[in-house]
Amino acid sequence: MKFLLKDHEELAIKLAKERFEKRIMSDVPCHFQLVHVLESLRQYVKGNLSYNDTTGKTTFQGSAVGSYTRKEDIQKYDNIMDLIVYEFLNHIFSSANRLSMGYKTV
Repeated sequence: MKFLLKDHEELAIKLAKERFEKRIMSDVPCHFQLVHVLESLRQYVKGNLSYNDTTGKTTFQGSAVGSYTRKEDIQKYDNIMDLIVYEFLNHIFSSANRLSMGYKTV
């Protein structure tokens, strides 16, 4: 089954804000700001970030941005929150860092 970030955008925004708050309170805070996280999320929604739990691939604009090398490692998620946290937010936060360095796209 294929899961699209755009189908769960509101929940993704909520979870991204919660995770960002935890990151800035950690011993090693991030250098990017919430505005970068939200812009990254917006670009990933527009570019159809998706996860396919049959193949284990995360794709963005038709290209694989993450995958599992072994079939037995492919994750099946019981709830959409875990899917967003473990398959989507890592890409969003990584790209937020890129945006904070002056790049215009994720």
